[in-house]
Amino acid sequence: MPRKLSLEVRHSILTLHTLKYSATEIVNALSLRNIAVSKSGVNKVTRENAAEEGGRPKHPSKATNSGKAKVRTAALVKKVEKATTGPNPQTQSHIALELGVSQAPIQRVISENWRGSGRKWENILTIDEAWVYLTNCKGRRRIYYEFRGERTEESWTKFWKESHPKGVMFVAGVCNRGKTKIRFIEPGAKINFQYYIEKVLTPMFRDDMPRLFPGKLLKEAVFHHDSAPSHASKLTQDWLRSAPIWFVP
Repeated sequence: MPRKLSLEVRHSILTLHTLKYSATEIVNALSLRNIAVSKSGVNKVTRENAAEEGGRPKHPSKATNSGKAKVRTAALVKKVEKATTGPNPQTQSHIALELGVSQAPIQRVISENWRGSGRKWENILTIDEAWVYLTNCKGRRRIYYEFRGERTEESWTKFWKESHPKGVMFVAGVCNRGKTKIRFIEPGAKINFQYYIEKVLTPMFRDDMPRLFPGKLLKEAVFHHDSAPSHASKLTQDWLRSAPIWFVP
């Protein structure tokens, strides 16, 4: 019988799936955190989540009477509190599935016991790289109209080889509180984990993060980037783990 995934692992899988990670990328990202999960396990979690969000929740097999809401006991309230107070809490349907109850008592615990309400994620800084190409948009050239029977003026005939315009790469980030400084990548630089850490992450974590998330907000900030090779490097992941800021692997 396959091992049942914990609530924390399911939560991590769905978070990465929301960020457009493939099943293979999710398996690799979790393995960096010493969490073993198979592609079939990832696909099962995402399928169940899609079914629940589509109004077709999978009822727990161990629920003896899933059509009748259980009493909001102190034990149930405590379990719901534990499942909803951590980072990126589960949806009410997921909590109901894990606890073997219907969604109604979960909703009442959140709204009546704590008078809580749902909200979108805040304090997430996401960064990405992009190319900007420099074209000679203000250049001038001589043109002519060639009429039938007239020869072309050779001095006005131009031949050139098509080539890509010069480009420059930059890195920038954005969050609900503003944007980071634009940092240009040095021409010809080899963008490996060392360059990424020294030229991008270090100045961004030193200058931009405290400015965007002042005071106690810095403890609530979450950093996100894509799965480029320099980002997914083990040394980059270790550097991020040593930093005092949450990050999405």
